[in-house]
Amino acid sequence: MNGISTVDPLVSVVIPTYNRPGYLREAIASALRQNYGNIEILVRDNASTDETRKVVQSFPDPRIRYHRHPANVGPTENVIGGCREARGKYVAHLHDDDAWEPDFLEKLVPPLQQNSDAAIAFCDHYIIDANGRIDPARTHRNTHRWKRDVLKPGLHCPMHRIALIDKSIPLSMAAVMRRSAIDWSDIPELPSCYDLWLMYLVCRDRQAGYYVPERLTRYRVHANSETTLGRMRGDQGFLLCSERMLEDERIADIWPELRLEYARACADLGVTLVRRNRIDEGRPYLQRSIQVRWTLRALTLYGLSFVPTLLPGRAEPAHVADPFAKPALLNVSEDKTRSSVTGT
Repeated sequence: MNGISTVDPLVSVVIPTYNRPGYLREAIASALRQNYGNIEILVRDNASTDETRKVVQSFPDPRIRYHRHPANVGPTENVIGGCREARGKYVAHLHDDDAWEPDFLEKLVPPLQQNSDAAIAFCDHYIIDANGRIDPARTHRNTHRWKRDVLKPGLHCPMHRIALIDKSIPLSMAAVMRRSAIDWSDIPELPSCYDLWLMYLVCRDRQAGYYVPERLTRYRVHANSETTLGRMRGDQGFLLCSERMLEDERIADIWPELRLEYARACADLGVTLVRRNRIDEGRPYLQRSIQVRWTLRALTLYGLSFVPTLLPGRAEPAHVADPFAKPALLNVSEDKTRSSVTGT
């Protein structure tokens, strides 16, 4: 599949970015180095305040399309907006601080071409440090953590357990999706976890996924790759997604595990908020965790919320600005008890 072929379908590569011009240069270069040549690259700039535009313009390649939002729209809208503008038969996401191996698309597009019932093809990935060096130990642990070391190569259908519980599918940087398999009009406003939601849309319709057991992506871990604010957004997004999934009987066989994760996310978000002196917002999450699944941990954390200095873990100061934050968190103060969430 070297070069552009009339046989090879167009793949749209969506690269969301925000104030990471150095890493962005590497991400774009890795997309342009693909052995599979029939691509378009949509760089989605979420209102960066640095030289991001100049970095993109330094690549004189007509396959690159650049869009800059005048104001930050949040990570979900930035990515999904790019997917909606995509022209390709297939869509792939690439973080602005990650990179693909040259044969990434060359190895993930054929399974989709050969299996019309497959909505997504995915692979494993390396863990690299801030300077791009592969960390073999962390890479191995990561593969084991997400159970890709025991995942059978080839087609998986149904795949809601490996996608939504095991979370074995790294959709946001190590997968290629069939664009027509996603209902792009059914995307709620999420602070994060758009990848989990897209996997839910695929799984609810019993579409298949194809696993290629090779490391074809480099996932970068650096000082700004995970923060307390980022984990807060992750918990909020996961809770919003889970509440919808816990109402969908097509995936009812994973509800018990999903309720457990929902309760844990409520507890984690509640603790983080309380430690940031947002006690009135955080304590309802801790209460919700107990309602969904009573555990000694949840009860202990709720009790400690009355003495926040004793809570475990550390958090960033409450005054630290979150560039992706929405005006308010989930409103769990209202009566949102649902039998599907709390179980019986």
